[in-house]
Amino acid sequence: MSPIRPIAHPLGISAPAAPQPAAPLTAPPPESGDTFALTPPSLPGYPGPVFFGTTPEPGPLDGSSPGPTPWTPGDLPPTPLGFGITNFNQQASDHLTQSADLRQARRAATVTHLKIETAQLPPGALVVLDQFLSVPSLGVPGCFAQVERLATHGDLVTRAARDTGYTGPILEKDLSGVHSAAVDDLAQRGREAENRWQTAHDPAEIRAALTDWASARRSQALRSQRDEIEVLTEGGVKNAVVNMSSGISAAKMAQEVFDQIPVGDDAYSTARKTQLFTQLNKAAGITLQDLVAGSANNWDRVRQTVQGQVQKSEDTPLYVGEKAGYDFAVKQLVDQNNTVVVAASNSGRAAWVSQPGAPDLTGAQVPEAILRNDLATPLTTVVGALKDGQIADYSSRFSGIHFYANGDVQNGEETAQGTSFAAPRVSAGLAALKEAHPNASRQQLQQMAQLQLSTDRIDDGYGSVPTLTHGFLLAD
Repeated sequence: MSPIRPIAHPLGISAPAAPQPAAPLTAPPPESGDTFALTPPSLPGYPGPVFFGTTPEPGPLDGSSPGPTPWTPGDLPPTPLGFGITNFNQQASDHLTQSADLRQARRAATVTHLKIETAQLPPGALVVLDQFLSVPSLGVPGCFAQVERLATHGDLVTRAARDTGYTGPILEKDLSGVHSAAVDDLAQRGREAENRWQTAHDPAEIRAALTDWASARRSQALRSQRDEIEVLTEGGVKNAVVNMSSGISAAKMAQEVFDQIPVGDDAYSTARKTQLFTQLNKAAGITLQDLVAGSANNWDRVRQTVQGQVQKSEDTPLYVGEKAGYDFAVKQLVDQNNTVVVAASNSGRAAWVSQPGAPDLTGAQVPEAILRNDLATPLTTVVGALKDGQIADYSSRFSGIHFYANGDVQNGEETAQGTSFAAPRVSAGLAALKEAHPNASRQQLQQMAQLQLSTDRIDDGYGSVPTLTHGFLLAD
């Protein structure tokens, strides 16, 4: 196979190339300026190489000696997939020790590089914390015959910020490579709990597993975002506006449960659908007699059960601890005179949730807390989305949303939409104000935005909220 291209160090020092796997695999040729790392096929428990092109690879900044290299099983007997499993436990154990060192080295290199970048940023810069990893689009004829870079989520977020007319500096940061081992542990806990609710026989165990799954998934999101925020703080980001167009909520978790139910009618989809419905019916206490009778509220009982169990995850010690850690990380970043902007999230369309405060099919009220983005704190500025001048139906609504803005952004010939693209429009406005008023606090910036950049307000059911129109910074 072609050798894996080394990933450029931020200071021009190349990280060591990863060892090649035993069997040949072809990597897509990188576009000029982009880097790609070949990742082996996923195997159960297989640790694999642990680097991505958007995070600096570890290594002494003076280039005196190479840093640790990712573990790869290239020296093991090959299997049909090209990777050996002989002595796997020992290899995996060695990898865990090395991985901890690698994570620490990568984080240190990222912080060092960020300090160099932030030293050059003027007050009022916009920091976009998002996903910027290049995604190849494969052309034809022939695999990898043509590779072109697709717009990433982060690219569209930046584009939305520029759509306002904002011309200030934007620092794009993809810090997904600095996540701690705790993120992996939480992901594993989530997978185990998911397997439990999908296979357990006891209804109480299914319900408990749903809560444990939601707790682990939400905690994983909080910890990964916390890791990234802590790097921004350690890297010296100050007097800036930080945009975070991501979110997690109880509503999103409940929707993920139902999204796992296949819609096809092939043999696999039918069997999978039967399995999941059987588990959810058990959890909701729906008997065979209820199903035969075709009770009209069977589905409502399932929805209410899932909604209730995922919402209980907020009371688990795991979630409470991770939420406190995330909130403290946000406070530390805000203490450096930064303003943190968070998207409201996109759970407004969840099929099992009606409009905020309105009764659903069972007559129960939809709790506001189920829609709230876990990443929103009392110290963040929260942004919902508009569509044609009205609150977009996908935009989550809850008390404490500070602004609404246009949620559409052009992506080639298509239009992407989401609160992800409303948030950077508000971030751009706040950054422009921050540039003119470097010492202004978050509350002061919000007040100035309401007075200088907003021309209208909208009632979202929880209050009258200012709106920022598309291209508002272009106005005279």
